[in-house]
Amino acid sequence: MDISSLAIVALFVIIIVLASLEKVDKAVLALIGIILTYLILNFSEAIGFNEIFHFIDYKVLITIFGFMVIVEASRESGLFQFVSMRTVKLSGGEPVQLFITLCVITTIMAMFMTAMATMIIVGTLTITIARMLKIDPSPYLLAEAIIVDVGGMALPFSQIGNIIISQGVGLSLIFFVINVMPFVLISFIFSIWYLSRSLKGKLGIVDPLRKMLILEANEWILVPDINVFKRSIFIFAGVIFGLIIFPEIYIVAVAGATVFLLASGVHPEDVLKRIDWATLIFFTALYIIVGAMEHKGLLHEVGVALGNLTGGEITFASIFVLWIVGLLSCAVDNVAIAIAFIPIVKSMAEASGLGPLINILWISMILGTNLGGNILPYGSPTTILAMGVSKKHGYSFSVSDFFKLGSVWGFSNLALASIYIVLRLYISILVQKIGMTLIILVTSITIILAFLLAIYYKIGLRKFLSGVIKTMKKLRKISFRGIANKIISRIKFTASR
Repeated sequence: MDISSLAIVALFVIIIVLASLEKVDKAVLALIGIILTYLILNFSEAIGFNEIFHFIDYKVLITIFGFMVIVEASRESGLFQFVSMRTVKLSGGEPVQLFITLCVITTIMAMFMTAMATMIIVGTLTITIARMLKIDPSPYLLAEAIIVDVGGMALPFSQIGNIIISQGVGLSLIFFVINVMPFVLISFIFSIWYLSRSLKGKLGIVDPLRKMLILEANEWILVPDINVFKRSIFIFAGVIFGLIIFPEIYIVAVAGATVFLLASGVHPEDVLKRIDWATLIFFTALYIIVGAMEHKGLLHEVGVALGNLTGGEITFASIFVLWIVGLLSCAVDNVAIAIAFIPIVKSMAEASGLGPLINILWISMILGTNLGGNILPYGSPTTILAMGVSKKHGYSFSVSDFFKLGSVWGFSNLALASIYIVLRLYISILVQKIGMTLIILVTSITIILAFLLAIYYKIGLRKFLSGVIKTMKKLRKISFRGIANKIISRIKFTASR
């Protein structure tokens, strides 16, 4: 490694650390990073200023910008606030039901919005409900800050890290639905069980009279304009449909953002003012610095070294990627990890001959970047945001409380992800070797045998069969033609009246 390569690596580490500590504004860090990267490359290789912008993946930046506009426009219309309040009313003001309902809302909203936007909306909603019911919102906010990352794994546009990976390597919505969504369901069930079990004693007791307040609250007051609200629903549904049928996510994102600004009725200037421009500039700088490291061959060397370490063993390689990415994400912004590890994983797969099975490595990387952030209290921006929302309204949960809960959650989910990836890997290999038809046949036979075994132990096969025979005899006696004639006669009689 020459001096210029070492300088670029040092610059990358310093910028990531300063950004994580929030000591310097992200936009300022980005501009400094771009200038210093240019000076290093210009001094060592006489590269021009325009050339460093070739390192940027503009599709990713366009996708991120498009979804930022869609989320802000939807929030401006009151769409997400309305859905949240309507769903929360289903809880009836019961603390445990309210807790589960808020966790479900947080997970679902995080699938279609960034985690930060979800945390702002659900966090504010939680504070409002807690004040109505006179309960401490801290345990609810604590759970939301953790479970928001479960929903964030689900789709290619749910998290910025997902956008970077999906656009960087060409993963479709169908890829996420087939390969990531099953684990999201597993993680969600575990998270609800673990969080409700851990926080049940802290959820508070609600006065029966105050339960009525949440049922009487009118969710329509959260909608500024009913016409804008209806148009936003229609456009948002169109965006989801577009993501299903079009493989190019960035086109759907830009088209959806444009339609929202032109046709939804929201004020474009209000939406554009809310866009996090500093974050977009910061991502641009990360792409330039990581691109410079790739240009120098550093990431390729790391990938080759990891490929040699794994020795072409796909199981070890996939678990290794999951844990190394997950553990790094607990201390470093997962966006930086996603950008840096895409070329590393590609080189790793090439060096170890795992090219045909590289999709398993992308699944590992997606799960790792989303699960690792909650191991440490300041590893995820949503945790910092939840703490800020809580403190702003006079409540708080401690760093130690989060660490006790989040660290167990993070390591448990990484362990579950390891099991899932191994099963997913061997199912893929099995499908290639014996075919899908045989697997479906064996699975069907196994389910039938398990069903019969359960019946045998619960009621006995003889009783079950006799019950089936009696039911069949009763059905045989029923005249379906007679029933149909009676229905037709009733319809005619009603029509004549």
